[in-house]
Amino acid sequence: MPDKYSRIVGKPRFVFVLTLAFLALAFNGPALAQEGGKEKPSPEPIELRPPSVTEHSIEIAGEQLDYTATVGYMVQKNEKGKPIGYFFYTAYVLKGQDTMSRPLSFCFNGGPGSSSIYLHMLTIGPKRAVLLEDGNTPGPPPRMVDNAHTWLTFSDLVFVDPIGTGFSFPHPGEDTKQFWGAEADAASVADFMRMYLTESKRWLSPIFVAGESYGGIRGALLAYELQNSRKINLNLNGIIFISPAFDFQDLATSKHIPLYLAHYLPAFATTAWFHNKLSEDLMADFDGLVAEATEWADTEFLCALVKGDRLTREEMEAIAARMSRYTGLSVDYIMAKKLRITSYEFREELLRDQEISLDRLDARFEEGAYELTTTLSPALNHYIRVDLGYDTLEPYKVYGRVRPWSWGDRPSPFSVVPSLRQAMMNNRSMKVFVAAGYYDYACPFSTINFALDQLLLKPELRENIVRRYYHTGHMVYTPTKELGEFTEDVRQFVEAATR
Repeated sequence: MPDKYSRIVGKPRFVFVLTLAFLALAFNGPALAQEGGKEKPSPEPIELRPPSVTEHSIEIAGEQLDYTATVGYMVQKNEKGKPIGYFFYTAYVLKGQDTMSRPLSFCFNGGPGSSSIYLHMLTIGPKRAVLLEDGNTPGPPPRMVDNAHTWLTFSDLVFVDPIGTGFSFPHPGEDTKQFWGAEADAASVADFMRMYLTESKRWLSPIFVAGESYGGIRGALLAYELQNSRKINLNLNGIIFISPAFDFQDLATSKHIPLYLAHYLPAFATTAWFHNKLSEDLMADFDGLVAEATEWADTEFLCALVKGDRLTREEMEAIAARMSRYTGLSVDYIMAKKLRITSYEFREELLRDQEISLDRLDARFEEGAYELTTTLSPALNHYIRVDLGYDTLEPYKVYGRVRPWSWGDRPSPFSVVPSLRQAMMNNRSMKVFVAAGYYDYACPFSTINFALDQLLLKPELRENIVRRYYHTGHMVYTPTKELGEFTEDVRQFVEAATR
């Protein structure tokens, strides 16, 4: 890091020095411009404590990896040089490497409003919170272990919390529209990347972006922003999308939009397979089930939904019977719903005989039985303050209230497929990795596939896209087995994208 930030090795015990004006804003909301007819003075600049820089080692497969962890803030300023926001980040850099050839990955979660805690503490970082073998959470208190599957083995890492999440915050009095909106968010995160690349002297490193969930929308807009920002002009080596949202229109299973209803059917089929609700022939061939259900959903089922009231009774019964074969739902239930079954209704109905509703993030589990935040939050709060030496009494916002959120000139909800297409057209060397879980109802794999199929790229550019599917939910990396598979898939992708 540059000299203007002090280097501190070990476990410093400094705290923020915040102005009274900022504390008043934090606890009482935005200050009024006037009080008693007198105009309030502008908030004084915020003095941040310097970054904490600590040295660590991890042993993976008999090899010791030595790395430096840096925890601190980047101050975002406007064109007049006035601070507008404070990005909190955690960076891991492997020692003894040539930074010109060493990949560097910027990682974030989604929301909008989520901090980077999930990717940081469950899959990518050098430490991870311990989960059960199936990916669910053990009882309290949480435990942390060295992460044998950390991406640090093949890439340096930067975890960034967008403004309003984690420890990141806007400058007092600043308009949050500068951060809380689709385009504004992408531009803000791009500016953070510019600052980090400049201060760490990493402009010539192979650069990757990894985003989960809403990170799909942010990642697509970010790739385009990095290319076209007059302050940056940077092409990425690759984007790693994890259970990405690309098209919010396709994530709303409205009974009145046949296309969206059809896209959910393959996810219904995989979930019914997991819960052993299908016939023996379908249970015996998972890949065949996915292919068959997808083909039928895209053709006969979609056409039937489009016809609506023009379907005869006999036609509807035939479609309902086929739908029952793939979903495990009764023909009577499907007929009563006129073939139109939403994600919520399916998760309520599949195991109704057992009085079980299925979880939206991971339909392998009962609703309410899959909770990661209460394990991750204590783990990260301890880790940042004790292991990484960044003491502060400020609360870490796992999920910040970044409202109101602006979609700009785009319809709400909207799709970033055109932005991703343009970014890939502009940078024909950029590779795209997409990971999806078969039991995810936040961003179902079948809706992700549809979005990717609408990129309308030439064959040579479509070859830049790698798709991988896992027997998991929204967090594809939570089960122990899939964590290893996912990491190895990403490793191969990064190595191929940097050859």
